[in-house]
Amino acid sequence: MLRSPLFPAFDGDILVGALKDQRLVRLDMHGGMVLGETHYFIGEYGRIRDVAVAEDGAILFVTDEDTGALYRVVPEEGICRTP
Repeated sequence: MLRSPLFPAFDGDILVGALKDQRLVRLDMHGGMVLGETHYFIGEYGRIRDVAVAEDGAILFVTDEDTGALYRVVPEEGICRTP
């Protein structure tokens, strides 16, 4: 479950990377049930293999492409590719 001070609206939700569909999916959770889902970055970064939350609350995801990379998502800064 997501716990991030940077994304309080996502508190308790689940983030999933979708390899085939090339997107990040947020599952809106309540009482252990999925109430809905939202799709992000559809086809923008390629196959999203894994998602994590950094200690500072940023969302991190890694892509599974030949030029794959680790990306960091922060509300004020947007998305940046890490070196």
